[in-house]
Amino acid sequence: MEVREEVLDILKKVWTKLQNLPQANSLELGAFFIIILFVGEPVEICPLV
Repeated sequence: MEVREEVLDILKKVWTKLQNLPQANSLELGAFFIIILFVGEPVEICPLV
């Protein structure tokens, strides 16, 4: 249950940030989208080729 509560807490924080996004300045918007870009992209640190 502890992990579930932590995940729900993180999701609540993200939801709050998303709701406040229309009032954010351009620096906050840019930082947010860069973070989303890197979180959403799979990264190969050590390719096996």
